[in-house]
Amino acid sequence: MSPDLLMLSLLGAPLFGGLAPLQLKVLALTAERVRFQDREPLIRTGEEGDAAYLIVSGEVMVDIEDDDAEVRAVLPTGTLVGELAMLIETEHGSTVRAAGPVNALKFSRQMMHELMQRYPGMAEHFTGKIRSRLERMAEALREIDEMLDASEEADVPASDRQAMH
Repeated sequence: MSPDLLMLSLLGAPLFGGLAPLQLKVLALTAERVRFQDREPLIRTGEEGDAAYLIVSGEVMVDIEDDDAEVRAVLPTGTLVGELAMLIETEHGSTVRAAGPVNALKFSRQMMHELMQRYPGMAEHFTGKIRSRLERMAEALREIDEMLDASEEADVPASDRQAMH
């Protein structure tokens, strides 16, 4: 894996977007380079996660169930798989397998915690990114809730609505 390819892969992952060039370089140099063979799992449903994988080359597929191995989605190069596991304790909600040969960068939780202690700006970056995502998710849930409320009110006759208020 060439240094240029590693940097491009890091730049393409939304969670890493906005990090300083030096921080990206530290991530590229510190991450473990791993290779997966066709159908080899990167993560498995129900297992405790301790790392994330940035797909540098190849594709991965997300299985609906371990036994059936039906594909829910194929994820391309540049995808960060299991990203929360590199930051916090979490259980994987799906199985992700290589769809052919895959080269990836592995970001272990221990490594990430050490880097964030050494580079506090990196910790602030990840906290801000995740906070922003949670705020967007909360807003989307509020909008859905409002739509459902409006739909329920439309289904109730006007005379019943007046009696409810």
